[in-house]
Amino acid sequence: MSKTNRVKFNRDRGGTPKVKLQSIAKYMLVLILISLSLMPSLQKEANAAGTSAASFASYEGKWVDQALVEDENTDNDLILSFDKTGTRANVELDMSQIDPHNYYAFNIAKRPAVTFNTKGEGTFSYEMIDLEDEDSKPLKGTGTILLKNNQVKLTLSNVFAGMKPYFKTTRTMIRDPYAYRSYTIVAAETILSDYCKCSPGNGIKFSYPGSDNDDNKPWVKHLAIYVNGSMMEEYKINLHKRTATKLPEESWYYTDYSFNDQFLKADKNITASSTLPATKTVDYSVKQLVDGNLKTCWCEGIKGDGVGQSITVAFPNKMTVTSLSIASGYTKSLSSFLDNGMVRKASIAFSNGTSITVDLTKGSNIKLADYGLNSISTSSIKLTILEVRPGAKFHDTCISEISAS
Repeated sequence: MSKTNRVKFNRDRGGTPKVKLQSIAKYMLVLILISLSLMPSLQKEANAAGTSAASFASYEGKWVDQALVEDENTDNDLILSFDKTGTRANVELDMSQIDPHNYYAFNIAKRPAVTFNTKGEGTFSYEMIDLEDEDSKPLKGTGTILLKNNQVKLTLSNVFAGMKPYFKTTRTMIRDPYAYRSYTIVAAETILSDYCKCSPGNGIKFSYPGSDNDDNKPWVKHLAIYVNGSMMEEYKINLHKRTATKLPEESWYYTDYSFNDQFLKADKNITASSTLPATKTVDYSVKQLVDGNLKTCWCEGIKGDGVGQSITVAFPNKMTVTSLSIASGYTKSLSSFLDNGMVRKASIAFSNGTSITVDLTKGSNIKLADYGLNSISTSSIKLTILEVRPGAKFHDTCISEISAS
């Protein structure tokens, strides 16, 4: 055998020919190169699909309209409920608060409502019902949903006139960024206190009117401010923006002050130890105490806060008294109440020598039975100021109304 035809095998320690190892290495290298060449096209197909069927289940749950997240009054919610395949889902739509003049409901009878393709696209059929108009016929339409980039794109083909401006474009739905945030009444009260420069106490009470809060978003709270039982103002508190917006008075006015028509009409003479002089626009005389108007008042007129000053209501004939109503402070408005002083405690004396001390920060309606007295026959009622809550702006103390029954 010649030298050129001789094959020499070099073996490693295990006895495997090096030629065989080299062949395997070359084969593996070819496979790796083929895999690398295919990766861009595979990635491109994955990107085109947006998501895989297995990952559609991550879109399970509630979605809110991105454009309405901070809107205080309008909602648009979509809920997807997937089956075990991860490609089919039931659809719920709640858009009852989009049109302020009408309420609508969506009837999606088919279940599951939508089947998604590999690109995350799907359609469903629906009926839209006008809940305000019993004679209107349901509108039939087709909805389109696209699941992509952790967002839900929603399009509706046919809606009532009041919804058309809203659905003229595709709606983008996102996860509610505030879904797990807690909103408390205490937080709303803090914002209101900062806004009105007041806090509960000294005749002021914050109230949470349930009926006004039933349909609000959780971060919008309505709070009312009461002064001696009379509702002075109501505010809408936005806990995101930390703002307080005053609502129109005609939407909320209320008072539990007990006016007595018989007392208002009865003959009586009212005097005061002092009276604040009238201005060009405001009268502070004692007649304001019995005019049946909580927006007028009597104010004492001495220097200082008025401790020791008094008013006396005298009757030509004795009357039987079982209860009193005294609106302490200038209750024309919240600012009037805060700017001027109010009577915190007062002595009430009757012509028969009986007297009681009342705490007017606890309310305006006083029952004599709470002081161990069933009734008193008297020809006069005298109120003497014992303690005051000074005004933030003026050093005078006022009373808006007094009544007896």
